[in-house]
Amino acid sequence: EPVLLPLRHAAATAGDAEVRVRAQRLIPLLEQKVFALETSFPFADRLCVDAALFPDGRSVLCYRRGLCRLQVCDLETGKETVQGEGGNQWGALCLSYSRDDRLLASGDGQGKICLWDRKSGKLLRTLDTGRRYAGVRGVAFSPDSKSLVAGVEGSGIVQWEVATGKELKRIPLEERQTLGKMVMSPTAPIFCAAHFDGHVRLWDLNTGKVLHRFDLAAGTVGINFSADGKRIAFGLANGSFLGRIQVRDVATGNLVREFSGHKGGVPRAVAFSPDGALIVSGGQDRKIHVWKVATGEEVHCYDTHKDEVIFVAFRPDGRRILSADEAGLFKLLGFPR
Repeated sequence: EPVLLPLRHAAATAGDAEVRVRAQRLIPLLEQKVFALETSFPFADRLCVDAALFPDGRSVLCYRRGLCRLQVCDLETGKETVQGEGGNQWGALCLSYSRDDRLLASGDGQGKICLWDRKSGKLLRTLDTGRRYAGVRGVAFSPDSKSLVAGVEGSGIVQWEVATGKELKRIPLEERQTLGKMVMSPTAPIFCAAHFDGHVRLWDLNTGKVLHRFDLAAGTVGINFSADGKRIAFGLANGSFLGRIQVRDVATGNLVREFSGHKGGVPRAVAFSPDGALIVSGGQDRKIHVWKVATGEEVHCYDTHKDEVIFVAFRPDGRRILSADEAGLFKLLGFPR
């Protein structure tokens, strides 16, 4: 991998034509070797539905359903470093961490949200959503880590003060029973609520007002903001079972790019590269695609999982992609930059 950068430079700028040609021939060969790099970790188990990669790019948050255990795992050693037990006994639908690296959060299908200590795994508090047996479709800490926001089926968006567990705000959604996913912007008090019927809304958390409405006429499950919060990506599925990814501008709501490539189902997970130039997506077809946002060109397709892909993320250096499937198998995949 360290050879690729000087090779690309030589291929573009070397004064000797023969050097340029040789570099151009070597680059695709080395790229294929990097794409083939793969490390597997059986961190979770059956019915794994969510994960979170920490900013250090080394630790991953997941939930082992069979043991009813929240865990933080190290991607360098392959070992569990933190365990949390006794919280979501029926499994976790969504997971998150606070930006100050002090807290973890998990939400389940019983309307229960648990707050955990990041270092010890101790269960600190359970938050009341007011909707028992309602699915929690997203949990996210505010950028300042002082509050937690959750999307709850049949209830809407609920915000709590982390220090006290006091409910601060409740925003009812227009489509109350069909909430599929809720995600928060990493840089601003903006959240996205997506519904199974294709209705997607961007909301201002402070005012409770809708900023943009998208009626996408397709189920939406995979959603993610870019690191700078300026763009958002949606994974969509239409009637022909040809999965699509849309990228939109958060400020204007305008469509930036659309990709098609997941044949046979929904792109369940999408993520931007750290610089926002690439999109990675994974879904029901068990494949992982990487796209250039600027041109829509597909860079690579990984065919390495045997179960539906439910999570994808770039590591901070952009040279590895972390993926996870429903069986709880996590993989670190090589990506040449």
